[in-house]
Amino acid sequence: MSGPTGMKVTVAGAGALGSVLALFLADAGAEVTLVDPGGRPNASAVAAGMVAPVFEALLDGDTGVDFAVLSEAAALWGPLSARIGVQPDRAGALAVATAETLEAWEAAAQRLGATVARRSAGEAEALVSGLKAADGALFTTGDFRIDPAAVLAAVARAGSVRRVLGRIAGYSAGVVRLEAGETWAADRLVVATGAAVGLAEAVPELKALRPIKGHILRLAGGPSAGPMVRLARGYLCPSPGGAIVGASMQPGRCDTEIEPEVVARLLDQARAAFPALDGAGLVAAAGVRAETPDHLPLAGRSTTPDMWIAGGARRNGWLLAPLIARALTDALLSDGEPQLPAGFDPRRFG
Repeated sequence: MSGPTGMKVTVAGAGALGSVLALFLADAGAEVTLVDPGGRPNASAVAAGMVAPVFEALLDGDTGVDFAVLSEAAALWGPLSARIGVQPDRAGALAVATAETLEAWEAAAQRLGATVARRSAGEAEALVSGLKAADGALFTTGDFRIDPAAVLAAVARAGSVRRVLGRIAGYSAGVVRLEAGETWAADRLVVATGAAVGLAEAVPELKALRPIKGHILRLAGGPSAGPMVRLARGYLCPSPGGAIVGASMQPGRCDTEIEPEVVARLLDQARAAFPALDGAGLVAAAGVRAETPDHLPLAGRSTTPDMWIAGGARRNGWLLAPLIARALTDALLSDGEPQLPAGFDPRRFG
């Protein structure tokens, strides 16, 4: 990473994008203050932590981001994991569906250049306890999972980053001001506050962000190890502490109220592939992500001088975090433009 050291950068937002960016900036020599709004858990903490370039490209036609870009981002998790000392679960991922759908997904994967392998019902079921895959599955080693809580804690320990709890009320003339009144000097301010757009008057590009509410379930039982299982709608991630089931996508919703009917629907979808799943001891959580009208992130300069944005990654915040952090760090410290797809530029919405 190039550029002068000693630049004072404040990052607003302590989720995946903000936390990883703060670490990259500090490692590059910047003086970094990370402002954590606190309050309700951010969406990055609620997430399952899937880093899934293959099946996100195949199963989420609205992802917007090219498979090549998703793959580049996933590859950066190797050095980032080594830096923070937390290794991902690289058991891979299975996609379960009807034979006809699997055939279509396999053909689509070949067009993308993604590596997938067909698994028979018996082979798939042997990989994950309790799975019923009547028509088999597709398997990839290109997708993996991180533990969001462990990564956020490790990132916080790893970098020389000053952390402040509060909300930014304004930034002008090189001075950051918190709602509580505290101020400090900053050469640059990066807004990575997810669906919260409290700074939209100063950073007009934030007005393009829209909230998406998502439920996620943590079960008391279910498979404890093995590949993630992608379903036609939703997923199940084996975990030693209980399987993780998700996730709903409710555009336009910015509340975190738990809705029993959504919880029941997610559990029923998971039971289609795991008939023995028991909802006893289930804990549900909801987070609010941010998306843009074209489903591409906002990552780069604002039209407001000295203000930058890292947000709108939809459900791929953890996947894209190191790619966006690397590019914004280089651009901030060199006063250049980030080496990211043109479609990520926040100024595209005028």
